[in-house]
Amino acid sequence: VKLSSPQTHSQNPFSGQAGENEIIQYFKGSFSLVNETYYSSYNDSTSDDFKNEALKLENTISNAFAKSTLKEHYRDSSIMALKPAPFRAHFIVRMSNSIQASMISPNTVAQEMIQGYQKASGNGVLIDKDSLQVEGPCDLGRRGYGSVMEPLLCMQ
Repeated sequence: VKLSSPQTHSQNPFSGQAGENEIIQYFKGSFSLVNETYYSSYNDSTSDDFKNEALKLENTISNAFAKSTLKEHYRDSSIMALKPAPFRAHFIVRMSNSIQASMISPNTVAQEMIQGYQKASGNGVLIDKDSLQVEGPCDLGRRGYGSVMEPLLCMQ
């Protein structure tokens, strides 16, 4: 089933702002997809094929975090790229935390994403859990703004 002109976070990633007492943390990561076909149109992030696949994967990530202990910290995610051989999705996840709390670690993000994914039953997307890599948080030197450009800086 094809969606017509879906709006993905990739078109306007992370447009929301944090509250006054929050720290925004961006984590970049990737995972391999199992039993999925990579199409050359995925090279173009403006193609409908890329947008459909990105939306499906962003929903999978969101559903995983909704079932995790980080559900109160998870804000959103964006698929930044899809790569072939093996078919791999590159993403950014935005988390928020209070200024007084300790920073969220990339290991915690990865563990909670896997546990949440297993609880959510993957929603029809098979991820190679052993392939999940998470880095971060990206140090952008600012607190609480969540500007549109910050996720792009994280991918560098």
